[in-house]
Amino acid sequence: MSLMFMTPCEFTEARVTPIWNETHQVQKDMFLSSYGTLDGALAAAKKSCELQGDGGTSDQNAGTPQATPEFTPQQPAPFDAAAEAPAPPADVTLGAGKRWNLMGPFASLNTCDQNASLQPIQTSQCFTLSDGNAYFWNVVQG
Repeated sequence: MSLMFMTPCEFTEARVTPIWNETHQVQKDMFLSSYGTLDGALAAAKKSCELQGDGGTSDQNAGTPQATPEFTPQQPAPFDAAAEAPAPPADVTLGAGKRWNLMGPFASLNTCDQNASLQPIQTSQCFTLSDGNAYFWNVVQG
């Protein structure tokens, strides 16, 4: 849902018009959370309009698009399982052309164990990382 915010003056005018959509309801809720009652919010909006000298309507800004701030959600950093995982087993000697490969994520240790048992070469025990998923080390051609 995209929110288009009204000025307090536009809010007082919109309240008496028959068009009242979800966006306006969100703004009403925001005003109420600040002023306690709708009457308090309207009184504050009217006072603000009077201080601006436009009496609730503004023809001087008609046709001029009002800048609305862009909302950019913060994306969490991608989870790096290889950086968090314990080192592969040191007691296994790798042959020429072989290397350790991190396998996962698996939703549970049980699923991880089932997948590890199907691997044709050496695997480590399954372990759980901070993302809540299970992983294991697997020897692969490399």
